[in-house]
Amino acid sequence: MAFSSFSERDALLENDSEHHVERSIPIGMEASTSSNHSSSSSSFASRITTKSFALGVAGMVLFAYGGHTVKQKMLGAEHGGDAPLTNESLVEIYDAITQSRLPGNADRRNDPLLKAAEKDLPNIGIIKSVDPTWQAQSGWHHHPVPGDDAQEGKFTMCVPGEWDNSYTYNFLSLFRSGMCIKEVRTDIQNGDFTGCDIRVFNQYAFIWRNDFKVGNQTARSEENFFGPPAKLHSNVVDFYYAHESPDHYGYELRGDTEYSKKSLKNMQYLAWFNGDPDSSHRSSLWFPFGPSIGELLRDYSLFSMPREKRIPVIGWMSKDCVLRERINVLVEISKHFPVFSMGRCEQNIPPPANDPGRLGDFGDQQKTKAQYMFYYALENGIQCPHYMTEKIWDALSRGSIPIYIGWDGFDDYIPSKDAVIDLRDYASIDQLAAKLAQIATSESEYNKFHAWRRKSPSEWPLKFRNLVRQVSSDLKFGICSTLKEGPSKHPPVEPFGRAPTDKCDHGVNIMGTPANQYPGRPAEWWEVLGWKADTAGEVPKVEVADPKQFLTQKCDKVHHPECWDLNMPGLVSYAEVLYASEADDSEEDAEESGVENEEEDEQEVEKAHESFVEVMEDVVDEVEDAFDGDDEDDDALSDDSRTSSNERSHSSHHHHRDDDDEDEEEEEDEDEDEDESGSRSDLQAKGKEVIGMLENPATTPSDLLLLRKELELLEKENALLTVKEKAARLGVEV
Repeated sequence: MAFSSFSERDALLENDSEHHVERSIPIGMEASTSSNHSSSSSSFASRITTKSFALGVAGMVLFAYGGHTVKQKMLGAEHGGDAPLTNESLVEIYDAITQSRLPGNADRRNDPLLKAAEKDLPNIGIIKSVDPTWQAQSGWHHHPVPGDDAQEGKFTMCVPGEWDNSYTYNFLSLFRSGMCIKEVRTDIQNGDFTGCDIRVFNQYAFIWRNDFKVGNQTARSEENFFGPPAKLHSNVVDFYYAHESPDHYGYELRGDTEYSKKSLKNMQYLAWFNGDPDSSHRSSLWFPFGPSIGELLRDYSLFSMPREKRIPVIGWMSKDCVLRERINVLVEISKHFPVFSMGRCEQNIPPPANDPGRLGDFGDQQKTKAQYMFYYALENGIQCPHYMTEKIWDALSRGSIPIYIGWDGFDDYIPSKDAVIDLRDYASIDQLAAKLAQIATSESEYNKFHAWRRKSPSEWPLKFRNLVRQVSSDLKFGICSTLKEGPSKHPPVEPFGRAPTDKCDHGVNIMGTPANQYPGRPAEWWEVLGWKADTAGEVPKVEVADPKQFLTQKCDKVHHPECWDLNMPGLVSYAEVLYASEADDSEEDAEESGVENEEEDEQEVEKAHESFVEVMEDVVDEVEDAFDGDDEDDDALSDDSRTSSNERSHSSHHHHRDDDDEDEEEEEDEDEDEDESGSRSDLQAKGKEVIGMLENPATTPSDLLLLRKELELLEKENALLTVKEKAARLGVEV
């Protein structure tokens, strides 16, 4: 059964009188039932006391689903099994189940993830942990500092400094005792770690608050290193949590400078986003970005929005204009397909009036961005193995198709290859724009990019499921597994300066051009400082093209899908031809399911090519006439084949051929030998002329592809084979 109202759920969270304990958490980071992972930092200088609602949530789930076994399953992490979900995740799952049963939310009942969650609460074992068996192992590699109250497998964890909980769903779980952590302390003053078995440092406090920073502490200076106080006992274990790439803000992790080598030498276990067991740069603990189970459930209604409810543009909101490489790529894309750039950087469209901003409620952020069909999700470092931030995950969760650039192994971490526009798959910006136009105008293509979310989670790649579990689970699970298993399963940071990760590739080839060679302006001085242009008394510099040149605006509401239509008929026609084989595959699938009608599809194809018919008719005639008179091509096909092909020709072209035949017959009556020789000579000359047209460097891939499609529709077998040969010489696949 489920609760009849949210008040019952809230009452359990706030008033679990039977199972409450006192705990200390930072101001501003109180236990919350929302998943707002906006950028708010917590100060440990001040503390408050509040109730832990861990068992309150347990009671809520028990009340809803019943059973002593369930309670043990959820609370008994020490007994083995998957990583326990955080309190916040359980509340979100409960909310999603409850809301799905309210009137008007029947569509949410069809969510396969919701169905899987209901069957296996509170564990949801289909979303698997990366290391579920460590709890069953005997013995501990690390031991608490000796003392009167020391107990094997029980540690006091000290968490100093200020933390940034941006896009981290399980952040609060770090500050609650449980599993192998008997006490969490945040009252560290002046670097005094007396009584601490574990010290947990973080990158935000080091970079932005100068905590334990030795050397130049000027903003943005990299002439410094991480230098924590010396351990008071050899049993003390250090963890360092980081969420930045070494290629930009995370300079202390690079390993290729004197200062970063010192930083790495002072670290023991690194919690970071490379958790791939097959990677030589695997971090000690996996601390990735990603969508939580709760986020995926909450955003399902946004994900399920139909195509006509999304504006057919690429959305982008960013305030960081310093790293220009990804911006320069977007500028070039904007010249071929509409882009709504709405952030402080390169703003060509004002943001929605109701935009909550980066510090606003995360659910509201998702609602605002969901109305854009595509989202530009490239990382600051362009191609960064394992560094996949909220940009791609939040877009996937809400159903805005992310435009990204992957890396070897990338496909294992995304729910489906067809869920992401991977720029590695496109040889040119024209091809990318054609794919975007196809998705924006084709229901079947749009649905293909959303099919992954309507499948059972059991069909998602294992590493993607591992990632979802990792960001939904208690952070202490990884800490305790490290303390028990030690460096054999959790490689420590190399003490002599080897960078703990792969480097980002700023020069990766993107659609035929290295990313760092796309033209563009440098960042302005106020952009480097993070200022707005008006604050600096300057005029904004915007290179992203005006999207309205590609759109038809039907009303004055800029951020409303009903006001915009894509107005790029030539690009849509090009897409029909360029991706014809994909369309054929889709049609075959549709025929099997009985969804599509073949005759309607053929009519749509013919309609899409109407704008090119006048141009192509002359080319088709020239190719057909020339190659039907070419001795070499005649030898390649039997007379019967040529006759059959000619009999099936389009009526207008057949009539043209009949006229030519009549002229030839009249000439043959006068002087058959002479006229035949002259006619053959003329045809060969004409053939050479057309071949020259096809081999001309100015002949574009779209010309060849359109020619191929017209010939295929007309079933001109002889000419079609020749066009394919000429296309191969140009290096174009048709």
